[in-house]
Amino acid sequence: MGIDLEPLNKAPSTKSGFVYDRLRAGILSGELQPDQRLRLAELASKFGISQMPVREALRMLQRDGLIMMEDHRGATVANLSWRRAYEFVDVRTYLEVYAALKALPYHTSSTVMRLRDLLDRMNDPSAMRDAQYYSKLNRQFHEALFEPGPNTVLKFQIEDLWNKVWNVRRLSIFSVDKSRTQGAQIEHQAILNAIESNDANALEDAMHRHRNQTLITWLRIVEESEANPESISRSASDESGG
Repeated sequence: MGIDLEPLNKAPSTKSGFVYDRLRAGILSGELQPDQRLRLAELASKFGISQMPVREALRMLQRDGLIMMEDHRGATVANLSWRRAYEFVDVRTYLEVYAALKALPYHTSSTVMRLRDLLDRMNDPSAMRDAQYYSKLNRQFHEALFEPGPNTVLKFQIEDLWNKVWNVRRLSIFSVDKSRTQGAQIEHQAILNAIESNDANALEDAMHRHRNQTLITWLRIVEESEANPESISRSASDESGG
């Protein structure tokens, strides 16, 4: 098992939370790979604790969608189907429209400058050709849209939905549909223009257009993956991203 599982030296009431944090970090970093088995007895031994807090930590990870629990196989790191990932993206992008609008009054010259810098980096031809790198910049751009907003619960929910797909679904839409970056950049520019002009109506329209085009691309990939799964892997050329 790739992640460093040092024995636990914490109070009993924190054991399940500690195990949860360590395993979650391992999944989101990619140290624990999709479909990798998580054996209860092995984890308990490596952490130096009983199986009960490990079992509770696994239930918490299952609740988060990061692992799958099966009767005859036990726990495995989740490997999301494209359709399941699409459902997470559908909800996440809906929340992002609301979050961006709520954050609009709180943007400053420095937050707008960060958005402009990210957009410039994404426009670089080398970024447009590197799906993994572009995906990371794309997530940073999206997070910068609503980061100034005061609603921490909303931001946590959006981040959680990103994480459910980010490292569990190993391929991004940009690695599968490389032409999507060009359309996304046009949409990102419209979003930035609306923020710079402090125009809530224009921002709402731009965010909805971006969401709709993103979901159209996702749905096309979902349908292709269900009709011909191998075609997705071939078109991605073994690239990964979020």
